Amino acid sequence: QTDLVIVLAHSSPKEAERILTELPQVHIVINGHDHSGQKELVRVGDRLVARVRGYAQEVGVLKLTVDRAQRQITDAKWQARPIDANSLTPDPRTAQLVASWESRVAEKLDVVIAESKRDFASRNDLVPFVERAIREQLNVDIAYQNSGGIRDRLSAGPITERKIWTLLPFDNALVWGKFKGSQLPEFIRQRQSIDPDREYTFATNDFIAETDNVQRWGNLSFPNKGPEIRTAFLEWLKKNKTLE
Repeated sequence: QTDLVIVLAHSSPKEAERILTELPQVHIVINGHDHSGQKELVRVGDRLVARVRGYAQEVGVLKLTVDRAQRQITDAKWQARPIDANSLTPDPRTAQLVASWESRVAEKLDVVIAESKRDFASRNDLVPFVERAIREQLNVDIAYQNSGGIRDRLSAGPITERKIWTLLPFDNALVWGKFKGSQLPEFIRQRQSIDPDREYTFATNDFIAETDNVQRWGNLSFPNKGPEIRTAFLEWLKKNKTLE
């Protein structure tokens, strides 16, 4: 008996539109995952999708006029307002909590562990190095890391452990298994020469293995579980000292 059904979703733009297409009882989807935001509301009939830019760059304001008797939106106005973090005064209780944690971790996280010889302008630039770290730390033949799991860029200069926590903030564990080349998904076989009859050890992170399994891997099973991907990359960087 609600007037409106609003879905808050960590979903792609296409998935948000599918929700409205396939679930007619939903009136609005406010979604994340895609960090680009949108200037205008996306409309599917008389229903709506709204999204702001990621990393707290915007706050969205959605004003609705609703016919409660018909349970329909009759008018909608949307505005994405930019946030200037430098002009905001931190909430005192939040600032105190942040300071408390900062005092506990700064000594460990601000230690320089390696050096970047160049700027890595995009997350895609870092993927080969994360995959190399996975291969060498786990001693596997093939590794796959999704670019979406890398959440920041990297500038030339000293690399601290704090920076790697920013790059790889998720606590995803590494998983791997042994598969014949013919079992590996097509996009992996296209990246390098694969012998269909040879057995390969193949690793990825557990988020990808679990959420994209049918689509990407054809229900491959990854029986082995190892360290978190961030831990593996940190240890690899400490040994190799440089990215270039």
